Amino acid sequence: MRGNHVISLHQNWAYFKATVVEFHPTDLAYTVDWDDGDTSERLQCFKDVAMDVVPSLSEIGVGTIVLFPQGRYGGGQRYHQGKITAIRQESDGTASFDGVHTKRSDHVKCIPWDGYCQEFTGMKLEDLRIAPNAMDALLACKQAFNLDF
Repeated sequence: MRGNHVISLHQNWAYFKATVVEFHPTDLAYTVDWDDGDTSERLQCFKDVAMDVVPSLSEIGVGTIVLFPQGRYGGGQRYHQGKITAIRQESDGTASFDGVHTKRSDHVKCIPWDGYCQEFTGMKLEDLRIAPNAMDALLACKQAFNLDF
């Protein structure tokens, strides 16, 4: 909740790092402070905010919706929503992940940066973040309302 580091949707289907300032349980929304100091679009819908923590390998399978890094901007790393299409085991025993953007240029996605590619390959687990799900929303409301279930 408050103080948690997240990656959140900002504009043009790009996600950026931020810190949670407040959770609004009745609206399922967060107020965030962007790490780069931007003051726009601070109120974020729950479904567009992912914890900035490395997921476990068991949380990711083919079809999982993830946030992955692609491109940079003046304030740091830019992330995008994608879907895992393949998981490979590398020779060193680690997993790598391939996937595709869930939003394409024909979906009004702005593609203003060098290095854009519709697909991503060889992404490491530590580069991925998991999009929130319904259970995350339930647990956040449980904490906010001090519910016991």
